[in-house]
Amino acid sequence: MSLVLNAAERGESAVPPRFGPPGPFALHASFSTPEGDVAVRLLDVGYARARVVAPPVARLREGEYVRIQFFTPGMAAPVAAPALVQRVVNGHGGVVHELQLVDSARLTTQLPPRSQGAFNRRAAYRVVPDSRAPVQALLRRTDGGELSLPVISLSVTGLACFLPDDVPSRLGTGDHVSIDLTLPESDRSIELAGVVRYLMALRHGQRIGVMFTSQSGLEANRAQGVLSRYIMDIQRQLAAQFR
Repeated sequence: MSLVLNAAERGESAVPPRFGPPGPFALHASFSTPEGDVAVRLLDVGYARARVVAPPVARLREGEYVRIQFFTPGMAAPVAAPALVQRVVNGHGGVVHELQLVDSARLTTQLPPRSQGAFNRRAAYRVVPDSRAPVQALLRRTDGGELSLPVISLSVTGLACFLPDDVPSRLGTGDHVSIDLTLPESDRSIELAGVVRYLMALRHGQRIGVMFTSQSGLEANRAQGVLSRYIMDIQRQLAAQFR
């Protein structure tokens, strides 16, 4: 006689077949698309963000919205939330999608206690600036050279800019830069310091990732405050679209 109980015998709900293998916090995930549900593998999850691997046939575009579903044994039904696709790269045997979750606080209340910590893991909330109100960054190198580039991703810890192929640059990984950032509806630009963390090839250009370095003083505090308010405003705008 077997002493191993299946999910139903333990009083738990079985994992629906449309969900991928378990990830952090025993969460399974899938994309909900007009063509049907697609199982995805959850790599990481945290406050307002998730990183999943999808099959190549389910590759999404950066800037596109998708509905992502989460499930863990013990739940009566999956919970779902809209998400903005921030970055798409090949890896982990499929296509890695970095997602910005909309209204992740609501997800937390619908999960079992053992999984609620998933969306309470605070990390830098990263946003994609609204194309109708673009953000521009002026990067100054230590040798005096400078580049004015559009910002394609922004958080309180760093930013990413797009460098077109036809714009010359001598920036390299590890280079220190000063940054003048002009945000919509801000009375003036804010000044930050950073270091180039990566350069990634994109179609027709490169993505330059910059991590902000620690600063102190009244001006630095003001800059962080302006940046935080801008990011919170974008988050509220995203959530309002789905109410």
